[in-house]
Amino acid sequence: MATYSAPAARLLTLCENGEHEQLLSLLQDNATLRTVFSREAVDNYPNTIFAGVTQEYLIFERMLAAASRGGQVDLLSALLDFGQRHGVAAPYMVTTGVVSAALHQVTDSLGLLLALQRVEPEVFSIRLPMGHHILETVCLGSKREPRVRLPLLRHMMDMGIDPNMRLYLHGNKPGVLLYKASRFACVEMVECLLQHGAIIAKSKAQRAAARFGRVDVLEALLRYGADLNECSEAKDMDGPAGAALHVAAANSQAEAVRWLVENGADSMQENCNRLTPRNLLSKEINKII
Repeated sequence: MATYSAPAARLLTLCENGEHEQLLSLLQDNATLRTVFSREAVDNYPNTIFAGVTQEYLIFERMLAAASRGGQVDLLSALLDFGQRHGVAAPYMVTTGVVSAALHQVTDSLGLLLALQRVEPEVFSIRLPMGHHILETVCLGSKREPRVRLPLLRHMMDMGIDPNMRLYLHGNKPGVLLYKASRFACVEMVECLLQHGAIIAKSKAQRAAARFGRVDVLEALLRYGADLNECSEAKDMDGPAGAALHVAAANSQAEAVRWLVENGADSMQENCNRLTPRNLLSKEINKII
């Protein structure tokens, strides 16, 4: 946990916990204001091998991040208003750190981002650390709460953000967002991308769904025209070279294997290593095909 001075740490705790009235009362005090608009060199990893490596932060920006992290939409809005009244420019309030905190707050990330949008209209296009687009994180979904980012995705699609956007860190390959969603996001999120024109061909979304036995996602992909026998020429993190059936077989996803066979997947299709899905099945589920 990052180490802050005691006055700053108290302010951050109040922000994260949503102690609205107590915080606004403190902000009437000149000493508190000096802390709010001061900068501190913070040790982010005090008990690790990186201890002693510090980064300087504006405490007010850290307060906004704390309110976002705690899911405190009303308090975040009040702090943004406070910052504007005191002449804090938008780039010092709507930072990648604040946006990241809002995005990873699974309770109401949309509400938090909409609050930030009042100050920075282009917040949904801000690049996160390492050049990631916000939509990349959204499409990863949440294994703990699979549907929680659905409202945010729908909002971004309704804004006209392209589900086929080329992503810098993925070599401009097509279909990365659909692929990511097909792994862990709820099926409604996959369908939302498809409804807004996500391209299935060469996305490897079928392989991603097959790896994790996601029959619901495979069904959605098929409804939108997926080729279940589309073949990948190389082994990847999902499984061996080949089609979705090769991946499902190699990962012992019996229900996905059964569904794929029943819906037209070719059980005799050879991959570049001349292996069929049957060659990759465990003995326990080989009888399916």
